[in-house]
Amino acid sequence: MSQHLFYSEVLESLSARRLVLWLLNVSGRIEEPIAHLVAAGRLFDIEPSSMRMAVGRLMKEGLLESQERGRYKIGPKAEALRSRLRGWKTALDQTKPWTGEWLAVHTGHLGRTDRKQLRSRTRAFNLLGFAEAVPGLWFRPANLKASPAEVRERLISLGLDEGALVLLIGSVECDTQFQPEQLWPAQKLEPRYREAIAAMSASTAEVPDMSRPEAARETLLVGQMVLHLINLDPLLPEELIDRSLLSQMIEDMRSYNRLGLECWQAFYKQTDQPVSVSLV
Repeated sequence: MSQHLFYSEVLESLSARRLVLWLLNVSGRIEEPIAHLVAAGRLFDIEPSSMRMAVGRLMKEGLLESQERGRYKIGPKAEALRSRLRGWKTALDQTKPWTGEWLAVHTGHLGRTDRKQLRSRTRAFNLLGFAEAVPGLWFRPANLKASPAEVRERLISLGLDEGALVLLIGSVECDTQFQPEQLWPAQKLEPRYREAIAAMSASTAEVPDMSRPEAARETLLVGQMVLHLINLDPLLPEELIDRSLLSQMIEDMRSYNRLGLECWQAFYKQTDQPVSVSLV
């Protein structure tokens, strides 16, 4: 499998807005100058005007802020999401042994006409590993260290409606058509772990032979796809999934992340170098 096939999903969904947020969320730096953001956009054939327009819109939405002209960082309205996304390194530390109980969230009494709120609600559930069992009822194994009240607070901070009901359920009795443990099929999750591990290994071997721009582009695309998998992983208990594969993917991503940061620092350093002009 080529890296391109692995990260094609990320590349297809790439936009100026998304790229700006990616760069500021995972760069390891507090802020970035607009020159860096524009240079990064060129790596993905995104026009400078599109990058500047995306920055302007994100500023208006409170997702970015600037304390110095031409330099930007994540704004207050994006801090909760940023904190959640940057917690990938310790994802498995958030879990505890599973006792067989379930966390459920009931949203059937909430509106479904506000599409923006509906997207926020669904994103919050996805980020905390909930799956919709039946319309308006979302489940996940109660193997998170966070209490039901803390899980509710996190969901709300990520976009869930405050009127949602969070329940701790000891058992689920139903007909054979509804099996909560089948909401996260291992046969779909485990191959993705293996793909990510293989893609990072192949990319790590190829990056040293790439130019600085090529290496920056490659590591962002591969890295974002792996982070997408980690951040949307439901963190299932070992009774439902092979957790050793997830553990290896996260551990390999630690090393790959360091490689990616080095590649982007080298790219930005090259970007900052003045262009020499020969008068002949």
